[in-house]
Amino acid sequence: MELVPDSALLNRTVMVVWHGGTTPEVLQPLVKRLRERVGEKGRVMLENADRLESIPHEESSVEVVLTGFLPPPSLTHSPPLLGELARLLKPSGLLFLREPITTTTTASGSVEGVRSVKKLTSALKLSGFVDVSEVEASEYSGLLAGLQANGVTAGQDTISVAFVSAKKPSYEVGASSTLSFANRLPQPTNKVSSETANVWSLDPADDNLDMLDSDTLLEEEDLVKPDPDSLRSIYVLLQFP
Repeated sequence: MELVPDSALLNRTVMVVWHGGTTPEVLQPLVKRLRERVGEKGRVMLENADRLESIPHEESSVEVVLTGFLPPPSLTHSPPLLGELARLLKPSGLLFLREPITTTTTASGSVEGVRSVKKLTSALKLSGFVDVSEVEASEYSGLLAGLQANGVTAGQDTISVAFVSAKKPSYEVGASSTLSFANRLPQPTNKVSSETANVWSLDPADDNLDMLDSDTLLEEEDLVKPDPDSLRSIYVLLQFP
């Protein structure tokens, strides 16, 4: 928790996400310390990770989320949980996350339920977060017991704890904005240049103007009406080739 800078917490609405069997004895000192850091204008909220999606929190109501900080840091953040955290954060809101990671690379990028930091970073980006960066990776003496309590088994020599920071974009999901190059596109015009107009205009008073007589375009045989019998024969041929 001390890795989170005071400037990110001061006068902010902070949500702390906890999980498992965290006791009041663990929560109370944390909340007291956070309230001192957020100041009089700030606010501290507590929420359980397992219940977060079922509680109708208002969208974009939180400025900072701290998750996975309560000991032991054994919470694996699922895509639905990360999506809900992104929904709750205000635009440009901050996410500070701790999660156990594996340092052993496998075909799936994880060891029995614990993913690599690369997979964690990818999951954050797919959930809509930007500026994702790993601040620190450290060992935790009680990590193995916490993982086993959550149904995860892994060799302790392959596991560490990653501290990752991320940010929600400065816009809401589904927001629209005019593209910058749209105003630079040439606007259509109905005006015709003088040169074009001169090409397509005719002056009846011009002695050099050679006008065609429409009556001379047709021959005498073109004016003869067709024989009905010949038309009937053509129709029969078309119906019965």
